[in-house]
Amino acid sequence: MQDFLFYRLLDADQLNVALEEKGWYMYDFAEWRKDMVEYNFRISGEPEACNVEFIDFIYRPNHYKKNRISFQLKDTCKYNDYIQAILTNGFSFVRDKVYDRYNHILVHSDAVTTIEIIQSQSTYLYDANKYYNFAIYNTLEYEIVFAKEHQDENQQQNVSVDEGIGIK
Repeated sequence: MQDFLFYRLLDADQLNVALEEKGWYMYDFAEWRKDMVEYNFRISGEPEACNVEFIDFIYRPNHYKKNRISFQLKDTCKYNDYIQAILTNGFSFVRDKVYDRYNHILVHSDAVTTIEIIQSQSTYLYDANKYYNFAIYNTLEYEIVFAKEHQDENQQQNVSVDEGIGIK
């Protein structure tokens, strides 16, 4: 987890060099707009060797502190190790969002960095795997990007509480 927290603060060239040293290569990139580029990395060889399926990096050349890095795991034991590392690094649990029986999101933050963990399960019968996606954001950017969603979520919770105790 320490590596990913460090990688988020690198520029695209530095990240490419750091990942190449660990056996990763860039296989795709897309420019979203002039100040945002997404890079996608895959491991050379078998993903089982490191348990990370892929790495996505959104690079903000003019706002490097707002870079976002995300990666995906399938191994539940490795997932538990990452959760333990998050807690050991001083992150606190912030929010739990359940969308349906296939998607569950946990949010941890240390007030500077926010980690969103998306647990999803395939709906295909032939693929009973669970997937764990970790997205690491700058906390301020995370709150801005998801402000509307959080506002709606909080209003729904308040409505549910009010209805539950009979307040009109």
